[in-house]
Amino acid sequence: MENKEKFIVQKFSSFEEAEKADKEFYASLTMQERFDIYLLIRERYIKIKYGTDPGFQRVYSAFKRQRN
Repeated sequence: MENKEKFIVQKFSSFEEAEKADKEFYASLTMQERFDIYLLIRERYIKIKYGTDPGFQRVYSAFKRQRN
């Protein structure tokens, strides 16, 4: 995933107008663009919460089977 961030600044006269513009912007994105944004947010969240890069977690559990 490439990290190309663009910053667009807009000024709105009301909160409702800003909300409408946000909805229109996200509705105009392709599914891939939305997915890329999701991955970026997820990566940043993991770095903040756990202090590491996201990776695969492997959990191995062993259960002892009961014999009848």
